[in-house]
Amino acid sequence: MRRFWSDRKGNVAVLFAIAIVPIIGGIGAAVDYSLASAYRTDIQKALDATALALSKVLPIDDAAKRQEIGMQYFLASLGPNDLEDIDLEIVPDSGKVMLHASGNYKLKIASVFGAVDFKIGASAEAIWGMGKVEVVLALDTTGSMSGNKLTQLKLGAQKLVDILQDSAREEGDARIGIVPYTVQVRVDHAVVDLQVSGVNWYKDGYCDKSQYKTKDDCEDEDGTWRQTNSANWGGCLTDRDRKDDDNDSINYDVKIAIPDPLIDDAKFPRAPNSSRCPAATILPLSDIVKDGGYKTISDKISSLVAAGNTNVTMGAVWGWHLLDEQAPFTEGKPYQTKNLQKFLILMTDGDNTENRFSTSESSINNRTKAACDNIKALPQNTANNPATPAIKVWSIRVISGNADLLKGCATDSTTYVSVTDANQLEGVFTKIGTEIASLHLAK
Repeated sequence: MRRFWSDRKGNVAVLFAIAIVPIIGGIGAAVDYSLASAYRTDIQKALDATALALSKVLPIDDAAKRQEIGMQYFLASLGPNDLEDIDLEIVPDSGKVMLHASGNYKLKIASVFGAVDFKIGASAEAIWGMGKVEVVLALDTTGSMSGNKLTQLKLGAQKLVDILQDSAREEGDARIGIVPYTVQVRVDHAVVDLQVSGVNWYKDGYCDKSQYKTKDDCEDEDGTWRQTNSANWGGCLTDRDRKDDDNDSINYDVKIAIPDPLIDDAKFPRAPNSSRCPAATILPLSDIVKDGGYKTISDKISSLVAAGNTNVTMGAVWGWHLLDEQAPFTEGKPYQTKNLQKFLILMTDGDNTENRFSTSESSINNRTKAACDNIKALPQNTANNPATPAIKVWSIRVISGNADLLKGCATDSTTYVSVTDANQLEGVFTKIGTEIASLHLAK
C-alpha cells in the first residue's frame, strides 16, 4: 500500500478512481438486494398468516369489510417496516381465497448511482370450507354414567357440536351421528326399514350360545332362545352371530357386512326390551347446517339416560356402521371421498361386563379388540393423502376402564385420552372439536 500511495506515475490512481465507482455501486446494489429479499420474505410470511386467518372467517360478502380485516391481519403480521405504498389484493373464490401483497422498496445505497426504487411482492392462497367431516360419537350410557358423569358428558358432547357448527359454512361440511350404547343399541327401525327397503336386515330370534342357529338346537344344548316379533319390537339390537372360534374371519358383529337375506348370520338379531337396551335410539349422520340438523343432534344429546351394563364392542361396531356407506345405515359417504375425514369418538367409563355371549371381561375384550382392529385395518383414504386413515378413532377413558384396550382402539397415542375426573370431559371434547375444525373445516 505504501508503494501504491507514493507512486508518482499517476496511472494506478486514475484507474482506481475509475474503478471505485462501480465497486461501491455493486456493493450498494448487493446491500439493497439483500434488504429487499428480507422484506420479500417478511411479506410472504405475513401473507401466509393472513391467508390462514381469513380462511377461518370467510365468507365475508362485504368487499370493503373483507379488505379492512385482511389489511389488519397483514400489517399486524408484517410488523415495522420501511415499505411505501403497501397494497393488499384479496380475491375470494369458491372454497378458497387468493392474496397478493406488494410494497415499494426505497433504495438505501444504490439510489446515489441513479438506481430507482422498485416494487416487491408475494402471493398466497388458502382453502376454506373445502374440508368435510363425518363424526360419530359412540357414548357409554350405562348405569355407572349416572349423575355428574352424564351431565358432564352431555356438556362436552354439546361443546363439540357447537364448535363444528361454528366452523361449518355450507351443507355437507359437517355431519354428526350419535350411538348411545350399553349391552345393546336401539334403532328407530321404521327409519332404517325405509333406508334398506327390500333387504331383510334383521332376524327375529337368536340363541345366547351363538353357535346354535335354531331354537331346537339352542334349547337342546341348554341355551336360551330369545324371540322378538315385529309387533312388540322396540328397536333393540344385540351382537350379531359369530362362529365358534373367536378368531374366525367371519365374525359379523365385529366386521362390516351388508345384511344378506340368504346368510342368516349376517342379519342383526332383534332383542326384546330390557335393561340391556339403552333408552335413546341411534342418530344416523345428520347435517349440522341443514334446517333442523343442529337441533336434532342437540336434542339427541339431551335425551341420553344412564342405565345398564357395558359392551364397548357395540359402541365401536355401530359407530363404524354409521360411518360406512353400507346398510343398515347408508348416510356415510364412500371412504375414498376427497376432502372428507371420518371420525369415531369412542367413550366409556368402565370395563366390559356383558354381551350376548358372556359376562367374562376378557372374552368381551377380545370382541372389542377385534372390532377396533378391523376399523383400523380399513384401507387408507388415499383420495386425501396416502397416510389418511379411513376412520380416525379417538378413544376416551373416563376414570375407569381397560386402558390398554382403549389405547389399542385409538388411531395412535395422540388420540387416546384418559381423564380422572368427569369434569374434565368438556375440555376433552372441546380439544377434539377444535382439532377437527381447524384441520379439516378450515384448511
